[in-house]
Amino acid sequence: MKKSVIALLLACAIGGGGLAGTASAQSKSAKEKIAGYTQDAEKAWAELYPEIEKAIKTPTFRDKDYPIFKYGKKSNTEGYLYTELINKVIDRCSREGGGRVIIPAGTWLTGPITLKSNVNLHLEEGATLLFTPDLKEYPIVRTRWEGVDCYNYQPMVYAYQQQNIAITGKGTLDGGGKFENWWRMCGAPHFGWKEGIVSQKIGRPLLLEWNEKGVPVEQRILGDGYGMRVQLVNPMECKDVLIEGVTMLRSPFWVIHPALCDNVIVRNVHVQNEGPNGDGCDPDACKNVLIEGCYFDTGDDCIAIKSGRNRDG
Repeated sequence: MKKSVIALLLACAIGGGGLAGTASAQSKSAKEKIAGYTQDAEKAWAELYPEIEKAIKTPTFRDKDYPIFKYGKKSNTEGYLYTELINKVIDRCSREGGGRVIIPAGTWLTGPITLKSNVNLHLEEGATLLFTPDLKEYPIVRTRWEGVDCYNYQPMVYAYQQQNIAITGKGTLDGGGKFENWWRMCGAPHFGWKEGIVSQKIGRPLLLEWNEKGVPVEQRILGDGYGMRVQLVNPMECKDVLIEGVTMLRSPFWVIHPALCDNVIVRNVHVQNEGPNGDGCDPDACKNVLIEGCYFDTGDDCIAIKSGRNRDG
């Protein structure tokens, strides 16, 4: 069974979509090889794995640190959000050539964070980024929801069309999901939903209908009134992504969702998430993905390979 699963991973890596979905991105010989391996997992494991592993590279970053409180002050106000400060430091780090944006020990309440090229968001041991459940803090961005392209609330850690990005360290990303906020939006009474609460029962059927009818993505705008939860980490159309060492808790929805990405490493990550649809790591239409040394304790899939849904697949 293990080798059959590995062969599936290899097939997805060789034939995957996303940034590398064009014919020019894959050698003809590799495609011919995979066609002959569908019934022979042993052969795929022996011959294809080294080829794919060799293609996966760990991102590297400039040797310069950007501690967030070098660029802004701590607040004593209860409920203060560090969203603006963290994003400001990320922007500066990227503009100046990259490096590590350092989140120090402590619990820091924040809204959504946007990663930029050449930035390693590094959470020191004892550091927790706790994300607010206040929907007003989440702007509408281009994303994917269960494999369907759309515009929805920004995922908690998000990157769009960036290169050379990372989330590392021994700290924690805490999505803050619970029955009283994000989780009830799934529409299930056993997760806290009650009649009158806005949930994905509104947005999900509509999004699937838009997909089937081929509605342009730019017109698939969700957000307020549609009840569609957000991912904890969602790099979209990115290249060279590293997620390593961090702990991830209480995601509103899928935990790690690389979509249409090339060269992704998820290593030594600890995921605990009992929420609805709380998949651990779902590579979606990606190429060259390595997931190793991770711990997944979820209420749904631990790892699920996706390739988009129906017309968006």
